[in-house]
Amino acid sequence: MSEKWRRFRFRSVRRLRRPSDDLSAFPWHIGVVPRPTGPDDDSVGASVWRTAVFVVHGIGTQTVAETAAALRSGTDDLLERLDRNARFDGPSLPPPYIRDGYWANYDDVRTTFEKELRPYNEPTKLFFETLWKQRLFSALGTVGWLIGQQLRLLWAALTLRVKPWAGLVYVLMQLPLLFSWFFAWLRHPRVVSGYLTDVRLYMRPKGVTEGAIVQRIDQVVRTRFMQLLGLSPDFEPLQDHEKLDVAGERYAFEKVVWVAHSLGTVISYNVLADLFRRAEEIDRLPAGPDNDTRKKGVALFRNGLVRFVTLGSPLDKVATLYPHRLTPWTAAAYAHATTHAAPWWVNCYHVLDPVSGSLDARRICRVVEPANFHIRLAHLPVLAHLAYWRDVKSLWFALDPIYPSVFRKEQPPKPMVSWQLTLLAFAAYLIWTVLLAAVIVAGVIWLVASWTGALARKVSAK
Repeated sequence: MSEKWRRFRFRSVRRLRRPSDDLSAFPWHIGVVPRPTGPDDDSVGASVWRTAVFVVHGIGTQTVAETAAALRSGTDDLLERLDRNARFDGPSLPPPYIRDGYWANYDDVRTTFEKELRPYNEPTKLFFETLWKQRLFSALGTVGWLIGQQLRLLWAALTLRVKPWAGLVYVLMQLPLLFSWFFAWLRHPRVVSGYLTDVRLYMRPKGVTEGAIVQRIDQVVRTRFMQLLGLSPDFEPLQDHEKLDVAGERYAFEKVVWVAHSLGTVISYNVLADLFRRAEEIDRLPAGPDNDTRKKGVALFRNGLVRFVTLGSPLDKVATLYPHRLTPWTAAAYAHATTHAAPWWVNCYHVLDPVSGSLDARRICRVVEPANFHIRLAHLPVLAHLAYWRDVKSLWFALDPIYPSVFRKEQPPKPMVSWQLTLLAFAAYLIWTVLLAAVIVAGVIWLVASWTGALARKVSAK
């Protein structure tokens, strides 16, 4: 056994084994983390009590806290590594408080419109439930909409509205994607509807009912974020009974790191645009007791939002297909981003994640671009879209503002240089080409086999 392996095993055993009566060794919940002793307390425990993480999930059938739990799981692994590198005595690094910006229950009309439907009788509520199901859950309509979007991306590529290399990928992907979605609709229509309806609804709501649902999605995310800071959606201070219940007491955090994934990055971008716009409107209000209170709330919001992290974001594609579905950030919002010494908006992507990309569309970023970081290479095509919750770079930027005293001792992630990105892009396009060709061949074989089998059954029946 090598000396290196002995040290690794020794560290692991020494790190994990604690006496059974030392229950403070593993602070698994914020309630067992020591509270700050004062405003000058810069301990790790004090940082955890001051800064929370707000995470907004993407498409697909989601349950409450599912995304927050995925982020917490990856966080435990990274903190374990840092803890092992830093020291072996004393309690482990406590994980942060994570709140889920859960919006996926929009299909439950009674929950989404709880206040609005409360005065109405049961037949009225049943009517709206039936109306919503008829409008939303159509697998054929959803697949048809998606095919239309693929053709729009193809047109954008052919007319050079996107980068040439990305345009080549769009062109190559059309046939296998169209075949794949059509096959999925034939075999698993409910799965297709469950995953793609979120995108169709948010990108192209039809009529007042769907428009109201999308508005409620944004409002839910906005409310849950502002509650972390002890504020209402309109920057008013919450009453004690309205604040979050954190470890058995009503509590408001000083700072928040906002983390969003996939479609959640689009929702988060729009919600932040609304918050920045409303903050500027409040700044222009005349002095007065109510307005002054809201202005204090605006200051809490601006000082409290310490980082915005987007993972697997399709914002560049949305800006190409649906620019009217993005609310541009104001100049003050970008000024806020430039006041931070470290990157304030960090975007993590992977070349084998077809949803994500480096964000540089002018209508998204204007003069201040996000700091784009490519995550670890060792991921499978498509499945790379789910790899961010355990990727060191993604987690680093989400946790760095919470543990400054720990992370400053480590080497921060660095973006790839241009020649590395060029080589990576070339390799990724080669991989995509091979995979797409394989999908096309498999599809042709399946069609021929199906046709041959059907013909054989007809002949045998005669």
